[in-house]
Amino acid sequence: MDFDNEAYKNSLRQSVVELRHLGEEWGMTEGEINSCIERALEEENVGGTKDSSQRNKNGFFSFIMLTFIMFTVIILGKPCSIVISSIIENINVFLRLLILPLRDFFNLVSSFFLYIFCKILIMIGV
Repeated sequence: MDFDNEAYKNSLRQSVVELRHLGEEWGMTEGEINSCIERALEEENVGGTKDSSQRNKNGFFSFIMLTFIMFTVIILGKPCSIVISSIIENINVFLRLLILPLRDFFNLVSSFFLYIFCKILIMIGV
């Protein structure tokens, strides 16, 4: 535990040194630099006052939500994939109709092979 505090203090010292150098590069006065550092330290102290019970509650809630989402995806996985594949198919048809006038101006044969490759990947479920 003491090692964590020392590492935190060293990190804080390094951040203050970096802030001072940055302030000097920007042409700030010593007073402006000090006020910026004090303001940053005050904001850090306000934000870092969570107790461990609050963290445990948040972690437990995140675990429950992740478990719920995982089971929902497993249960609805097949129906969702059918809906998504039909939407992709409709988008493909729309794009083909949209690109159809361009075939007079461009060689789209290579695009056709790319389209077939993508369709194969969709069919095998990649």
